[in-house]
Amino acid sequence: MNRIIEKSAFFFLLFLPTISFVAYLSFFILLFCFIRSHKFKHISLNHYAYGLLGAILLSCIFSVNKLLSLGAFMLFVCYFLSYFIFASGKFPVKKIANIIILSGIILAVIGVVLYLNNFKFSFENEIFRIRMGPRTSTLGNPNRFAKYLVLTTPIAFSALLFRKSLKGKILPFILMPLSFFALWFIRSLGGVFAMSITILVVLWAKNKWIALIVFVMSIGFYSLNYKKVNSLTSERSVMERANTLKYLVPQMFKSRPVTGCGLGAYREAAIKCDTENKGLHYHAHNMYAHYLCETGILGLLAFLLFLGMFFYNSIRFLCSQEFQTLDSKLFVVGGTASILGLLVYGVSETCIDYLPIGLFFFSLIGIVTGYTQKLTTDKKIN
Repeated sequence: MNRIIEKSAFFFLLFLPTISFVAYLSFFILLFCFIRSHKFKHISLNHYAYGLLGAILLSCIFSVNKLLSLGAFMLFVCYFLSYFIFASGKFPVKKIANIIILSGIILAVIGVVLYLNNFKFSFENEIFRIRMGPRTSTLGNPNRFAKYLVLTTPIAFSALLFRKSLKGKILPFILMPLSFFALWFIRSLGGVFAMSITILVVLWAKNKWIALIVFVMSIGFYSLNYKKVNSLTSERSVMERANTLKYLVPQMFKSRPVTGCGLGAYREAAIKCDTENKGLHYHAHNMYAHYLCETGILGLLAFLLFLGMFFYNSIRFLCSQEFQTLDSKLFVVGGTASILGLLVYGVSETCIDYLPIGLFFFSLIGIVTGYTQKLTTDKKIN
């Protein structure tokens, strides 16, 4: 049973961005076997995780479209279950890190090859989730593609810095340049900025002075090349985001400030509120504003508290004696940096509303949480 659980977790993480039906099937096998093995009883979660689930459920109860929100809630429950499973700390993080890096390489290679060859083939469904074009790639959207790379690349960079064996650095060394090239090809300014932040965080964990030097050099590079960097986005895109945050989001928040319009009901509520057609109706292009509208102040606060506790526990562990003597530091550093990177990206995009990204995001939080809790518990026992 343990072998099936481990292999299912590997397949789930490996195929999540490219062959979704394999990833989803692996996830349900993983969940079924996890329940059968009674591993849930060994998991100790903080109250903030349950608070987040409760706040999301409240937004569905008071939704403008209860049926739509109920369907979205079922997907969010999958997020919670992925976090719940990986927070058990029962998985070998070294192997998981390799699987995640390999997954990122496959995604980046597909994206770069398709971009360079200017493929124009669209095949979007729940089986493959692939859309090919000059500015699109796997996961059906260039922004989703960038978000997945933001989540995987910091783990690869952390492996480059913290792994001692040359063999363990091969896959990370391949992913790093591919990831940056891919982000530049698809013109993802938010992705490049978020990735830069994560690189600095990983460097800071390794050597603060080197991180400071790289930060100063980055500021100088941007000052000399700000026109090229700013060309990754357009004035129209910036104005659409600004107008949405300035006009539409305040109206939606005022109409339902406590529980929001309901999870997944942003578009329906936005069309009703935006009588002058000043904002974007599909989503707010800002993760925090989007979930403020959908889940209200309760949902957003619960989400921020959940994330705040994650970073609090991760940073406390990074500063502990256990971390200083740890052989495998890469996942604690890289995983924490990955989550931070997506949250930075969330300033200009919604992020976890897309199922593969949301599943991977919460799985990463669970992996880091479970790993640090397991090490802390083992230390106390010894």
